[in-house]
Amino acid sequence: MIIRSTLLALALALVSCSGSSSSSSSASSANFNVQRTRQAVGAAAPVIVSGRWVGYPASEAGTGPSGTDWNEDGDIGDSIFVAVNTQKRKQRVLDVAAETSIPAPNTLAFVGSDFFMIVSEINDSRDWNGDIDTVDTVLLHWTSGMSEPEFVDEIGGTGSMRMVSTGGRLYYVSADIPTLSQRTNLRAVSVDGGLVVGEVGTTFVDPGMDGLRVELAGEAGGLLALTIDENLEGEITGDADGTDGHVLCFLDGTSAGQLIAVTSKAISGEVPAWAVRERGAGDWLVGFLVDESEQGQNLNDPGLFPPGIWQPAQCIGLDDTDTDDEVLHWLEYASFAAGLTGVENTGLVGQTTGGIQSVVVAGDYVGTVSLEADEGSQAAIPPGCDLNADGDKSDFVFRWSEARVGAVPEGDSSRLHAVVASIPGGTNGVVSLGNIFVLLVSEGADGRDHDGRPGTNFNLLAARNPAGSGAWNFDHGAFVGATWMAPDGRQSDERFFVAFPESVEGFDLNGDGDTADSIPTFPERGNGLDLNFPGVGRAISSTNAGINAGGGTVFYRVSEMAQGLTDINGDGDVNDFILERGNFSSGSTNTMGTLNTIGRDAVELSKDNVRAAAFVVHEAAQGVGGTDFNDDGDTSDWVVSYFVM
Repeated sequence: MIIRSTLLALALALVSCSGSSSSSSSASSANFNVQRTRQAVGAAAPVIVSGRWVGYPASEAGTGPSGTDWNEDGDIGDSIFVAVNTQKRKQRVLDVAAETSIPAPNTLAFVGSDFFMIVSEINDSRDWNGDIDTVDTVLLHWTSGMSEPEFVDEIGGTGSMRMVSTGGRLYYVSADIPTLSQRTNLRAVSVDGGLVVGEVGTTFVDPGMDGLRVELAGEAGGLLALTIDENLEGEITGDADGTDGHVLCFLDGTSAGQLIAVTSKAISGEVPAWAVRERGAGDWLVGFLVDESEQGQNLNDPGLFPPGIWQPAQCIGLDDTDTDDEVLHWLEYASFAAGLTGVENTGLVGQTTGGIQSVVVAGDYVGTVSLEADEGSQAAIPPGCDLNADGDKSDFVFRWSEARVGAVPEGDSSRLHAVVASIPGGTNGVVSLGNIFVLLVSEGADGRDHDGRPGTNFNLLAARNPAGSGAWNFDHGAFVGATWMAPDGRQSDERFFVAFPESVEGFDLNGDGDTADSIPTFPERGNGLDLNFPGVGRAISSTNAGINAGGGTVFYRVSEMAQGLTDINGDGDVNDFILERGNFSSGSTNTMGTLNTIGRDAVELSKDNVRAAAFVVHEAAQGVGGTDFNDDGDTSDWVVSYFVM
């Protein structure tokens, strides 16, 4: 069962209740009763959930004894879109082929129960837009009751993201090229009362006075990020080269009729390193990294900031002189979009290489992960600055600043810590809970003992309110580590997710006689800077926990091997990973069956209106000798499973 308590009480309680997870949910119950789909999918196939609907691309080659040519184009090499009504247990193969030049997760989206697909006319062998050829990429729409999908528009752009669903609308990049100033190729589709497509404009007067071609770059909290290519539109950033490929823009996607706001700041690629915190309807505090080489400016030159106080004392005199960095900026969206305020530079160096793209916003503060070698003079030997004063310049150190004009970032080395930026789970070792930051600090990289025990052996979670002046809190009733760490995408202000290693405090939390495992915990704020760690006494995949939650239920990936060599699914081996769920309110836990070993969430859920969930399973892992779920004569396929919440 799930225990809610401080960590120390949790640890003691979990020993007594370990192994208490019940067997699978009753077959007579409509909720959580797992159903299987009839098509084969790729192991990494995107599975999109919206309310009670599930959508995914199915494999023609993998479905049926000899494959299945659903779109009747004479081959079985296509990925065909499928929509599933989980409540009615009805599957609809839509007989249209996905555009394979775009990353698969970006080719399908829901707006409520309306399904949108990016389709290749070449793969589909069909002229959807009626222009007497079959070479275009098109956007199609389908909803329950339609005999077949309908054509919406021809898709344009060159980026990996061509459409995104947010705020009850679909935004997509159209192939129509604008010809008038303050016009763009971005479209917004609403489905209330029928399908309506509208153009999204901009407040920006472009250099060519002929409109802007934009690319979608991301979405967070209802705010859209877009980019503009100066090579197509002319000089925007002010560096006079006209070659910056990705000038960052933003759009409020939560309400209709909003306009694109252009920052005139360039990023290093099509995907920004950014984070947002909502401040009210239509307003966000936004932190993002700007690329010096694209911007044509040394953005962390100490001469731009107050002398003697902007840098840590040990960095003074080690002035940065290059234009190779990614530097943290911020803006307040509502006032920026209204033209009242601008983009502010913190001068803090971040990262967009090596998988480190950590920008975090907590309360009124923005933060990023800095590589010491990039912070300060490249002429120094070794280059950079020792931010945490541990005797080297090789650490990833978390830095932050108040989002206030003239604010000075934290420069006290005793409060600057080396984080475990390589931690699996997508946090880069930093999350925010409301107005506090939480770090996973490496004692070894930090060169400091934070738990009072001999040596610097552990990675420990620490919390701090950046508005305060005290030290980071490492002791939450006991000391806590993490082998996997992820944000809660639906309730980020309330909790995050951690695979909690038994070895930090030496507790056998799952009762299997060793302290080598990790268990699922769901940290939340306690008193002050203390974190509470409700969790479950089950051994999970330590680096692929897959924990996520929605609708009051949490899901995670249990390891048979780690859980005392226990054959949980009764198939005669202990090599599997098992899907389990827990209820935050009642504390009950249930085993739901065999899961997968893929590096993805345990289940896929809606961003909101959580009514169903889906996950991918391998037939070969289901029961002794495998199970042929789609009746095609083999047990080698991957299939989508789903259940009503």
